[in-house]
Amino acid sequence: MVAPGPVAVTAGVRRFAGKMAAAGNARRRWTERRGGLLRLTARDGTFGWGEASPLPGYSPDDLEEAAAALEAWASATEALDALDLARPVADARRLAETLPEDLPSARFAVETAVLDLAARVRGVPLWRLLGGSRGGTRPVAALIDVLDPVVALERASASYARGVRTFKVKIGRPRAFAEELELLSALRRFGDGFEDGIELRLDANGALPEDDLGAHLRALAPFRPQFVEEPVSGDALLRVADPPVPLALDESLQRGGYRTFESWLRPGACAALVLKPAVLGGLLPCLVLARRAAGHGVGAVVSHTFGGPIAFAAESSLALALPEGPFAHGLGRHGGLDVLGQVDIPYLSEGRLRAPDCPGLGVDVEQPP
Repeated sequence: MVAPGPVAVTAGVRRFAGKMAAAGNARRRWTERRGGLLRLTARDGTFGWGEASPLPGYSPDDLEEAAAALEAWASATEALDALDLARPVADARRLAETLPEDLPSARFAVETAVLDLAARVRGVPLWRLLGGSRGGTRPVAALIDVLDPVVALERASASYARGVRTFKVKIGRPRAFAEELELLSALRRFGDGFEDGIELRLDANGALPEDDLGAHLRALAPFRPQFVEEPVSGDALLRVADPPVPLALDESLQRGGYRTFESWLRPGACAALVLKPAVLGGLLPCLVLARRAAGHGVGAVVSHTFGGPIAFAAESSLALALPEGPFAHGLGRHGGLDVLGQVDIPYLSEGRLRAPDCPGLGVDVEQPP
């Protein structure tokens, strides 16, 4: 095991692709995932993993650009002799920022690999290296992305049996709002049938009509959502006066929106920021956003873009590093976790996220580059 301090490492990248269980939002569905895995290896064999897997049609970058940039970065830094593991956060930020800002998934991969390597060298979990002071567990939300109430209730019932109490429901399909209201009515009746109940959160991915947004939000209020995520995106959110339901920001944080997000945090309007490291440039920018949001009394929810197990382990580490808040994280099991085959993911346990004690990410993949 190398001692913390400046060490030489080599870098390698390999691409992956595989089928996944169908998942989607109001605009599109995905049945496969592709990405690139970055591995940094120290002289003694200690390694760190990172993953770049932009989600087609959603992420601000695409795989070809991100993977090419990552491969060029790995080739140019094949013999990194100035990686200072005594100050890993600063080095992870410095190295990630050598990649273009418009390739957030590549920055996420570099940052994660540096932090994973440093945490393994120190023998501590990545969530602790990121500032987490206590382990324990965190609740997670289950995704409901189908319109058929029968199928949705089957999924909700199975998730409830595993201990899940928060359900994220995709809305905003073209000409299907009445059906979506029927689905929400069925889910609310399902949840109200239990003594401990359930929480509903709704995600429109910016797809609700701007010209009739007020009426749509008022129609959603009777279902008592924790919040409605991105009913519309960008500046259109600023025109939502006195929303009848709490709102949450997601896509509006992308492409530099995170720099001015405070302008959206009006009292009583915004409940949470949904933080996806793969589209926001890494774990460290998300930590900054979470702390800034907390200063406004706004919560943070960590979520994913259907990436593979390396990305999921990094996202889970971020969630565990944050103070426990009122909202479940969007880190339930999803189809992207199976793209690399059978990989042990020690974070999921009975509908909750748990803090493993293993060093680094605690996740390894076969066939290193």
